[in-house]
Amino acid sequence: MAAVAPFPEVLGQAAVQSALQRALESNRLPHALLFYGPKGTGKFAAAVSLAKVLLCEKKNGCGVCSGCKLITALSHPDLLITIPLPSAGSSPEKKKEEARQELYTNFLEKKKKNLYDPVWKENADFITVSDLQALQDRLSRRPMEGDWQMAILVEADRLQLPQGANKLLKTLEEPHKNTLIILIAERPKNLLPTILSRTQKFFFPPLSNEQVVGFAAKEFGLSKKEALESAAMATGSIAKLYFLQNEEELERRSQAWEVLKLTLAGQEASLFLALKQAADTRKKEEVLSFLSWLEFFLWEFFCLSELKQPERVVSLDLKPEFEKAASAQKFSFPYLVALQEVGKTRADLERNVNFRLALFWLFARILRAKGRG
Repeated sequence: MAAVAPFPEVLGQAAVQSALQRALESNRLPHALLFYGPKGTGKFAAAVSLAKVLLCEKKNGCGVCSGCKLITALSHPDLLITIPLPSAGSSPEKKKEEARQELYTNFLEKKKKNLYDPVWKENADFITVSDLQALQDRLSRRPMEGDWQMAILVEADRLQLPQGANKLLKTLEEPHKNTLIILIAERPKNLLPTILSRTQKFFFPPLSNEQVVGFAAKEFGLSKKEALESAAMATGSIAKLYFLQNEEELERRSQAWEVLKLTLAGQEASLFLALKQAADTRKKEEVLSFLSWLEFFLWEFFCLSELKQPERVVSLDLKPEFEKAASAQKFSFPYLVALQEVGKTRADLERNVNFRLALFWLFARILRAKGRG
């Protein structure tokens, strides 16, 4: 294949881009790739950029041929995108297929405008067995226009288990010529080891602060000061940057800080009232967002209090409060234990446990560990 230019749609990720370019130029691209890492680091953008090269008439992602234009519009017949969609009965006011198609169309429309848009998919549960069967059937046929066909599985770590995982495994075990499957995952540990072993893995680390600042200024028209503040809170994630434009996300951030502050102060009665408020939602993603902020603040406190590295605290608007709360601590707080417990609770939520009970048990365990300390 001819020399491939860097992917213009992808922010940073130099190591990933370089590895993909070498694989393309040497014609040694595996049939299955796993793009994994935090949300909002360019995994989908890289997958679409790779599709543009493979389905380009000049095989270099020229951006002007009909193949490239169809990829930009996410409408190329040989580009197959699968996302988690609601299961039957989750939208009783509409027919199932109408609701699914509406969500899918919304996903494509927003991604066409910006590949980094995280696209909130309310009530989207899993990649279903029926969708994987449809994908398998389509991949068994020849490409319709180009000489390659590509499948992108968004949130591949949200497969319907166990049937969905088995169906995907069968698809990976029976690769067709000039077919590329890209799995995009935030938590690859949720995938079966047999699936992981059949992919070449590419890690997407958080973006640099400068890259997020530039995106914030360009896409949201923020001033330099606003962009710097938003980028600090986004911690290398364009998805989090999007969410921060939403007042509800800022409220979840405030809730997470309030809960942690009450925990550090040992104000248990007020703490559980605050937890009740944080769990007062029917949307799992909102509770997971709350846990992400809590995780982030715990890490900052660990850097501030235990590692004595205040420069690693990037929540600049809260830093004075952090320092005040840290100086008031008479005993060491089990930050690392708390981080582990948050991870366990995140896994529990993926199994659809009760939100309020999950948060109450989380802080009961943290307070118990704090008491032992």
